[in-house]
Amino acid sequence: MADKLTKIELEEPDKLQVFYEEFLDYASKNRTKLAIIVAAIVAVMLIAGGWFLYDRHYENQADELYWSAFPLEKSGDPKEIEAAVKTYRDLLAQFPRSDAAALASFRLGNLFFKTGQFDEAIGFYDGFLEKASGNNDLKTLVLSALGASYEGKKDLKKALEYYEKAIVTPADNGFAGMNYQNAGRVYEEMNNRAKALEYYKKALAITVDPAAEILIKRKIAQNS
Repeated sequence: MADKLTKIELEEPDKLQVFYEEFLDYASKNRTKLAIIVAAIVAVMLIAGGWFLYDRHYENQADELYWSAFPLEKSGDPKEIEAAVKTYRDLLAQFPRSDAAALASFRLGNLFFKTGQFDEAIGFYDGFLEKASGNNDLKTLVLSALGASYEGKKDLKKALEYYEKAIVTPADNGFAGMNYQNAGRVYEEMNNRAKALEYYKKALAITVDPAAEILIKRKIAQNS
């Protein structure tokens, strides 16, 4: 049998009812203040929603430009490649904060590197590093490409700096062996055979490509 309510409990006012009445009394006395608070909350929600929609539209437009340029670049036709370069440049000018802008910088860096325009390539690779997120998978490739660009300019100290930066990026990308080999080659060009040998041995320890193994072993023998 359920316990009977005590006289005190029966006489005690309903707590929810008391709270409700107190809230109505507060609201009645503070209508202007509450209206301002509610208006501020609504405004923040509208601004946040509007910004989200704007950001999505911004990124979608940038993506459309990127994917219109990419097939042109891959066609191999000089005129279409030139059109791709223009489109990538337009993307960077119109949507500099977009994710696609980082990719466009990477593609432009590669295109100028292939034609030996190393200063232009370096500018776009640097642009990629500024725009891309810290964990971007392309970061190691870009650091290595910067090393190759400076090597192309015969600036061996700068080349070595970027190859070594590429080595210490997250190693899951599979390029560590290549970057050790690149650094070893630069040390060899600088006539530092001891460091070249050190880096070639590190490259050999993690290289799985048979052709690369043969080349690295030859380099080790030459510098021993």
